[in-house]
Amino acid sequence: MNLLWLQAFRAVMKTGSASGAEEIMLRTQPQISRMIGQLEKELEMKLFERVGRRLVPTEQAVEFLKGIEPPLQGIDAIPAIAEDIRNKRARGLTMAVEPFLAQALLPTALETIIKGSGTRIAVDLCLRSVGFWSTNKSADVGVVALPFAQTDLKSLPFVEARVVAVVPKDHELAQKSLITLRDFRKEQLISFRSSTLLRSQIDSAAATSGVALLPQIEVSTGPLACELVARGLGVCIADPILALSTDRDSVTVRPLAERIDLTYGFLVSDPKLKDLHLRKTLSAIADTAVQIGGAYVDIHPIWERLIKEE
Repeated sequence: MNLLWLQAFRAVMKTGSASGAEEIMLRTQPQISRMIGQLEKELEMKLFERVGRRLVPTEQAVEFLKGIEPPLQGIDAIPAIAEDIRNKRARGLTMAVEPFLAQALLPTALETIIKGSGTRIAVDLCLRSVGFWSTNKSADVGVVALPFAQTDLKSLPFVEARVVAVVPKDHELAQKSLITLRDFRKEQLISFRSSTLLRSQIDSAAATSGVALLPQIEVSTGPLACELVARGLGVCIADPILALSTDRDSVTVRPLAERIDLTYGFLVSDPKLKDLHLRKTLSAIADTAVQIGGAYVDIHPIWERLIKEE
């Protein structure tokens, strides 16, 4: 399999045309078209439908790109790896992070990591629908909410987070020191889509408490839910780190009477976990989670034992 063919395919997928891929590949449009044709012949697979001057990717092309993107990213990183070796710098790290953690936890953690070591960091999003597999991911570690079944890597929990209630600053529920699920019955509830991990936990807690929750708005991400609360469009139940990272002049965060816990964890292989540089980076992420989450977040016993062994 010719590497240039794969790179040409990726360039066309990103730009939408052979002409658009010219600037990326530094090849002419006819050359790129020939590479795509040779790749299709080699794979015995149709990757694009020709519609006028446009190349419309087939479903097979979309799936193929998912599979080859990680190794191609690894090839893209070769110049940076060589530069690190020449300049005797610590090697860079690549993390795949679930979206809600990428927005709330990671920016603060990276401040500590970068200032402390100058480490070069690359961040990808880790999506449950795609999974995180050692065979086709170039990232050193995943940072996710557990359980995360779509992986063949070790799941290592690092903190337990207690889910909280998030209400607008001037809402009457903001006057309460403890909010119950029953308090949400008559409120305009902003909830997560039924396919999300937190939604299933909230529904389970509500059923146990005999409370029927009817969301007015359903979203797929925590940042959007908290932003809608900040705009006065309703109330929500959310991850504490995310909630406490929201504009505190616009929302009030209160403990929830019903205990709903989220476990944050790392997805990593045992050999990589022995890398001292990586472990220091993971420790910084765990410490940041506790720092942001305050009373709502505790170090997980498994992670605590691991740190004490160092």
